[in-house]
Amino acid sequence: MKNTIIKIFGAVIVSSALAVSCTGFLTEHPKTFLSPDDYYTNQDQMVAAVNGLYTGTSNIFIGGVGVGVSPYHMIELVTGITDRTQPGSDEDLGLKLPLKEANNHIDALWRQTYSSINNCNSVIKGLENSTATVDEGVKKDLIGQAHFLRAYYYFQLVQLFGPLPLFTEPTMDLSETQVVPSPVADVYEVIVNDLKTAEESITSWAKTDGTVSKGAAAGLLAKVYLTMAGYPLKATENYANAYNEALKVINNGSFSLFASYDDLRNQANENRGEFMFSIQREANNAGSGMHSSCLPYPVPAGGAIDENNAYGGCIIPTSQFYNSYDEGDLRLEDGKGFFYTHYAALDGSGDVEFVKPYIYKFFDKSAVSSGKSGLDFPILRYADVLLVAAEAKAMADGGKTSDSKAIDAYYKVRKRAFPGEIKPTEISFETVFKERFWELCYENQTWYDMVRTRKTFKFEAGTIVDMIGHQAPKHDTAFTEADLLMPYPAHDRILNPNLKR
Repeated sequence: MKNTIIKIFGAVIVSSALAVSCTGFLTEHPKTFLSPDDYYTNQDQMVAAVNGLYTGTSNIFIGGVGVGVSPYHMIELVTGITDRTQPGSDEDLGLKLPLKEANNHIDALWRQTYSSINNCNSVIKGLENSTATVDEGVKKDLIGQAHFLRAYYYFQLVQLFGPLPLFTEPTMDLSETQVVPSPVADVYEVIVNDLKTAEESITSWAKTDGTVSKGAAAGLLAKVYLTMAGYPLKATENYANAYNEALKVINNGSFSLFASYDDLRNQANENRGEFMFSIQREANNAGSGMHSSCLPYPVPAGGAIDENNAYGGCIIPTSQFYNSYDEGDLRLEDGKGFFYTHYAALDGSGDVEFVKPYIYKFFDKSAVSSGKSGLDFPILRYADVLLVAAEAKAMADGGKTSDSKAIDAYYKVRKRAFPGEIKPTEISFETVFKERFWELCYENQTWYDMVRTRKTFKFEAGTIVDMIGHQAPKHDTAFTEADLLMPYPAHDRILNPNLKR
């Protein structure tokens, strides 16, 4: 199914992306491709339409001009706790704040994600209006997947931009795009309803084909509730909702942590165990750039370790973050956890020592000689949901909790890093929040965590502090309120004068 999902889905989705209504002589019934009215007549067409929606999950990797420049890299670098040795625009990539409205990565992410949302709207309408005789269970599952994906795309945008133009019907005319952004609360209402629909409609708690499962819907809903409980909504009643939704996933038992961090890099484990939902990649047709992005750069003095060394250095850990891990943490174990400081030279001459540690988390051994990586990229891991449960309960209980289920959830993640550590009798928000930094690093999670809590990690002190007024290691100024939301892209502000704050 991975190969099916990553194929570019053409005629049906493109036809719904933005069909502009013109005068009568231009209104024709195309004869060379299928229009939405002629589609959804059988189950194969319905499956193909929904599979096409998954292509939008890779929007974060839309490349710009340069090496390793994409929305993904920007969202990591804007935290100020990640560095790069590969040349690139500091302003575009978030190393200098605030971000500017002419930022190419913001523009690409905004437009491509809205295109994905419009595709979801079209497919949802097509599925719901179809009168074709198909397996109702399959149709319901497909509708659930489409609702999940629309929720996921809106969740990305609302966290980054705040108030958004809100569309739940296909956009068929350019005039329909000039709308006033809806309040954040209204956007979240659509997201929550979509995820509830997905959770109710999808039949399997876990899937191995790369499509959305019931467990993924529940897990993402838990994260949405946790975000709603924080800034800007501060709807704190959602801490309990986040905890309860995460418990559904935990109690179901369909997911589990891998025994070893090396299992995270094993392609045989994709869409299994800990991986609840991932961006599907395939080496030859839709490869992942994560392996090459994280390679040592410049090429180490001892020689290249990979065919793609020249494309490395796009994100690297700052020394402050790397040194923040507690002694004995297996995630810090060289070449087995999340980082490495040496590797065998490509020419077989021996080990190459790096000047500084680099990210090993996405290292794909099969790509060293081929230059192509097919490793999926995680959107939602079970470790994330466990930490959501722990944090949500701690906050629901006033900042710390002795709840056994919340402690068990936290301890599962912590115990993998420290097998001999004794289970605590109480956990606090600060304890869990630090664990999120360490466990979920470089998975495009940290910035969202910082914005929803307005907290960050002061590494040298080992404490969680207010984000506003804190100067991160790679920033030359402290965070301000202006840095919390990304600006609406300049191109779309011209098209829609209502995009203003």
